[in-house]
Amino acid sequence: MEIEINYPRDKFDNELEYFIKKGEGIYQRFKELSRNKQQLDGFYRQLKIWNEEVMMFLKNRLSSPENPHVLRFKKINLVDGQTLMKALKGEKINTTQRNYEHLLSCNQKQIDILVTLKNTSKYMPVAAHFSTNTTTKNDSKKGIFISHSSKDKKIVRQLINILEDIGVSSEKIFCSSYEGYGVKLGDDFLVTIKEKLSTNILVLFILSENFYASPMCLCEMGATWIKTNRHIPVIVPPFNFEDVKGVIPTTNGMKINEASKYETFKEYIEDYFDLKPIKNVIWKGKIDNALENIERLLAI
Repeated sequence: MEIEINYPRDKFDNELEYFIKKGEGIYQRFKELSRNKQQLDGFYRQLKIWNEEVMMFLKNRLSSPENPHVLRFKKINLVDGQTLMKALKGEKINTTQRNYEHLLSCNQKQIDILVTLKNTSKYMPVAAHFSTNTTTKNDSKKGIFISHSSKDKKIVRQLINILEDIGVSSEKIFCSSYEGYGVKLGDDFLVTIKEKLSTNILVLFILSENFYASPMCLCEMGATWIKTNRHIPVIVPPFNFEDVKGVIPTTNGMKINEASKYETFKEYIEDYFDLKPIKNVIWKGKIDNALENIERLLAI
């Protein structure tokens, strides 16, 4: 039987559930709002962004672009052709109301398609190599990609220092703000990252006001979320978990100045790279110093 889900089943189901809930959230929000031109424009924008995220997810996680679920989802047109034709013919109709109803219908139909996919995915064959852990502790392809705004580079520098204190080699860290981290002098950073991104790459999303103000960061966020399956959201205050938008769930995230989370973070990195644990007394001195620097930068 041909492979249909080219991805670990549990991760596929979790991501699919996330997109279903996000679609339902859009539906409930705009269903309850007044149906005027301004709300219609906002509804269309949010639904279009969600559509693009879902299509990217389906195309990357399902082995065939001809999968019937992908085709059905893609076939739903957010533009109401019938209403448009009637308006062009001069018929007196409330186009805003009709288009709003059309978007609600499209939204619900697409959610239904994803729910059907969720219910039937258990019968879809998964690549055999995903039945067990696909990565080994000595896998040379492992690395850390720090997705961030260049305006937060000083904060990112502290995070790099923490990673190196834990024992991560600089060659395993990919960061555009500092020369020498994962990209050789003269190489194209974007090309290098595109080649390096894989399911073995751990992505640290440095989420801040600067990050969400950058269109490039938001595009990068969507691309890395789809191409990788290990992510840790790191929140930079005054930004908070409630401010996070986009494709990233933050249930397993941390604040960059949250001292209590760094022990778990250290253990995760040590296990991921199969590193010899640093002595507690040495680690405490290093992390305390890093956190002091981080707090000083946050206060600026």
